[in-house]
Amino acid sequence: MAALLVSFGVWFSVVGLAWLVLEGVDAVIGDMSYAQGLDSDGWQGFLFDWRLALVMIVGTMLVIIISSIRMMISLRGGGLAIALLMKGIPINPATTGHERRQLLNIVEEMAIASGMPVPPVFVIDSRSINAFAAGWSPENAVISVTQGLIDRLNRDEMQGVIAHEFSHIVHGDTRINGRLVGVIHGIMAVGTLGKFLSSPEDDRLDSKYLAHPGAIIIAMIIGVIMQLVGAVGTLVGRMIQSAVSRQREFLADAAAVDYTRNPEGIAGALREIASRGGRNRFRNPNSSEFAHFFFSRPTSSIFATHPPLESRISRIEQVPVAELGRVAAPGSDATSDAVQLGAAFAALQDLGDMKPAALEHARSLMDRLPVRLLDSIHDPVGAQAAILGFLVDDDPVVQFRQRSNITSQLGGPIVAELKALHPFLIAMDRVQQLVILDLAVPALSRLDRFHTDRLIMVIESCIKADDRMDLFEWLVGRIILRRLKARVSLVVPRPGKRPLAAVLEEARAAVCMVARRGSRTEEEASAAYAAGATVLGANTTPPDQSAMTLAALDRALDALVEARSDVQVRVLRACLQTASHDGMIRTGEYQMVRAVADSLGLPMPPILPGRLDGTSNGSS
Repeated sequence: MAALLVSFGVWFSVVGLAWLVLEGVDAVIGDMSYAQGLDSDGWQGFLFDWRLALVMIVGTMLVIIISSIRMMISLRGGGLAIALLMKGIPINPATTGHERRQLLNIVEEMAIASGMPVPPVFVIDSRSINAFAAGWSPENAVISVTQGLIDRLNRDEMQGVIAHEFSHIVHGDTRINGRLVGVIHGIMAVGTLGKFLSSPEDDRLDSKYLAHPGAIIIAMIIGVIMQLVGAVGTLVGRMIQSAVSRQREFLADAAAVDYTRNPEGIAGALREIASRGGRNRFRNPNSSEFAHFFFSRPTSSIFATHPPLESRISRIEQVPVAELGRVAAPGSDATSDAVQLGAAFAALQDLGDMKPAALEHARSLMDRLPVRLLDSIHDPVGAQAAILGFLVDDDPVVQFRQRSNITSQLGGPIVAELKALHPFLIAMDRVQQLVILDLAVPALSRLDRFHTDRLIMVIESCIKADDRMDLFEWLVGRIILRRLKARVSLVVPRPGKRPLAAVLEEARAAVCMVARRGSRTEEEASAAYAAGATVLGANTTPPDQSAMTLAALDRALDALVEARSDVQVRVLRACLQTASHDGMIRTGEYQMVRAVADSLGLPMPPILPGRLDGTSNGSS
């Protein structure tokens, strides 16, 4: 609607300007010779001809659409592109600064607890207290924070802000925000073009153009008119930006409380921001266009992209706004609250459910990891060595070939670090090894395209070196290769659209593989499969066992990626029901469920293999 309004506005304005000019020409010279060749109605008929109107409207629409597409293409690098646009600098995991090290620990704990890839963290040199998450998918998402946030917030407050940003990633808000930037940029393109025409600068004009001052005046007049018309697009674009963003902020606040079970954390951060008033503005040329990404309003605008701080704090603390006391500077705006906190909590039950118990579990897992290993995987060399260490074969002959290949392709330092880390890696259980995989990915994201392609090639060769593939090798390849390719790919992932009926056989295959990995007899496998098939609403008779191979599962998971998000969640629930149907989750079952979740891009918190009580079974 905004694009149509702008297009009609351009046509009406240009025709109106031409009509005034030509009327003036007629009045001054009374000569219609310039209108020869036009129809019997003269220039009036030409200006108001439907074909001219169609050409101008369609042309303006194309300008808007092309501008939107160009902006989205420029952001196809995901969260990294937006972080760099905001002048963000990646935090070095080897930093000795207490506050920055603390921030990285919070991000890693929450990523493990939610079962998401660990996002790289960027810091922006600004005194304001703010943060944002960006990226088309969890695989290429990043979290950026300002230096003011690191300096002024304590650990609980920082954790509340990071939990808020994780909610944006989990619930797909970062994808919505990226598309919203493209839409707004396109709608505002006419106004931007008008600004260019209405304020010509000498260094943009050649001598031939300067020789015709009349052309400059006409261009400036057209530019002013286009700016006025484009103002309609800007107005509607800001309204769209505001309407979408405000509701997602309420949901993210609710999620932060649900994740941490500590409302004082995020409420304290909001109070600290409120106490700064106008001094908390974020100064960046792009802050207005990307305002809806931020934790709090980065700029002042008639259309607020965020609810008032009082309203957010009121919902978090469950206290009426009138009883909060003064929390904001004079002049703060106010708005009605359209989304209730309870409804927002209810929306969290479907996906990305990170409970305090999961956060504590993640913290305990990290506490049990060797310090030497943790320090190493925060560096690209150590991260590569750790991943390849999981793939090194026990057979000395195969191992020699693998290490020779690693040395020739990646260099001796990685082999040396692999030797140093190998004793730590083989002493871990499978859950800890998967945690190491998650923690290593951010360091790998700092590799350039050439070295990333080399690493992918070496991982694939290590897996094939012994001419066989066990479950863990397949799982490492499935998780790491998918994430590496997602990091370097410039293709924006598209949500799947296939219904359950179109991928039912692939879903049955995934459930069947989980069932067979956790069963000792055919009867146990059939019972486990039946439990998951019931969730799918599918035939409870298992597929043919001979067809259940890792290659078949690869094909099934690739097909399930194209399924609708609700179908993917249903498949994952069916797999979890299969794994836990007998009150036990075994190592093989957990690994298989984790592979399904990671392939579908769904967050999967770590589950300790073992016997489940009623509470843990339900939450799992």
